[in-house]
Amino acid sequence: MEDLSRISEFAATRHDGERWSSKELEGTWALLWWYPKASTPGCAAEGRAFADHAPEFDEQGCTVFGLSLDTPQDNRSFRDEHDMPFALLSVDNLVATAFGVLRAVDSEHAERRSFLVRPDGSVAKAYNVANPEDHAQDVLDDLDDLLGG
Repeated sequence: MEDLSRISEFAATRHDGERWSSKELEGTWALLWWYPKASTPGCAAEGRAFADHAPEFDEQGCTVFGLSLDTPQDNRSFRDEHDMPFALLSVDNLVATAFGVLRAVDSEHAERRSFLVRPDGSVAKAYNVANPEDHAQDVLDDLDDLLGG
C-alpha cells in the first residue's frame, strides 16, 4: 500500500470480536475511515455524521468501515454509544503503517484519514480529513461524481 493506489490484503478484529479480512471488500465500493481515538469529540462527531448518512452510503452501494488502533471493546462501546450501523475494526501498527496513517508523534493513534475504495480494490480517493463533521458528505459527493450521479 506504499503508493496507496490499491488496497493490499490485511486482517482486523471487528467491534464484536470476530475476525475480519479485507477480502470482504472485493466487489463492492467501500470507505475505510481511519480515526485517532474512539469516543473522543472529533471522532464522535465524524462517526455520528457517517451514521446519519448511512442510508445514503447504502443507496450508493458503499460500505463504511471505521478503523483505529483501539481495542475491539473500546470500538464496541464507541459504536453503541453513537448508534453506528457499520463495523469498527481494530488493527495493529503494521496495518496503520501500511496505510501511511500511523502518527509519527506517538504511534498509538492513527491520523484522521479515509480511503474510498473501488470494487476492484483500487483507491478512488484518499482524504486527509480537516473537518470531521463534513467528511461524510464530502465522500458522498465524490462517490456520486465517481458513479456518474
